[in-house]
Amino acid sequence: MALFGDEAAVTPAESERKAARARKGAAGTRRVVADASAVAFERSRTFLGGPDAPLDYPGGATTGLALAAAIYPTSHDPRGRLSGVGVSIEYARGLGATAAVDIGQEAPVDYDVIYQEWAAAAHYRHLTPGLSIDGAVGYRSVTHVLDVVDELDDVIGAEVDALDGEFGSLTAGARLEFAASPTTTIGVGAEYLYVTSIGAISETAMLGGGQAWGARAQADLRITLSASAFVHAAATLQHYSVDFDGNGDMDADWEVDNVTDSFLGGQLGLGITY
Repeated sequence: MALFGDEAAVTPAESERKAARARKGAAGTRRVVADASAVAFERSRTFLGGPDAPLDYPGGATTGLALAAAIYPTSHDPRGRLSGVGVSIEYARGLGATAAVDIGQEAPVDYDVIYQEWAAAAHYRHLTPGLSIDGAVGYRSVTHVLDVVDELDDVIGAEVDALDGEFGSLTAGARLEFAASPTTTIGVGAEYLYVTSIGAISETAMLGGGQAWGARAQADLRITLSASAFVHAAATLQHYSVDFDGNGDMDADWEVDNVTDSFLGGQLGLGITY
């Protein structure tokens, strides 16, 4: 028991109550979040060019699984909200999706779809009483290609290869998160994608180089199930656009000026915080 100074008037019982409040506050702090989700989306690739340009991507749903995790080692909020400096990583992979492509035969040919996406980012999250603001920079890679196992002639093979989407991008974005109720959190975010690679279509034998950009937007809902578990749902739109320079071998035949590629879908999953 302190005899002098600011603590002199504090009784042992009051000291214990103060320590208990500190322990309770520390117990509510969360620094790590991880989740697993089922994902489903539709892809749309459109060619703007001459009459002999490749057909647009045939569509169809791609399904798969996604894993994500983030750590904010400097978080201190007793309400469990993440804060301060953090890092995150995401990974998604397709399962059993196919696409029916019309290559001039009697019926469209079904091809297996190979889908893989990953992202990593560094974050800084600022808390206000009713709002979390998270800024992030990182890298995102998307691969959505057709698994061609049979032999195709040069023309048809090039048209099928032109449907492959492969994008690598530096990312910069922000996310806002607020509580709609004591157990429900709503988040909205947007990213600018500085595209660094666009895959096989940029090869000299195809359409060659060009200028590309992209953007990504997401809205999500999280419902708390317990102190450490939650269920979440999200809707995402990811869009890319490429303007070609006209220096590829196929440019004279296809006369493609621009390609747009969009991924629209959502995910549903379970997560934990601790």
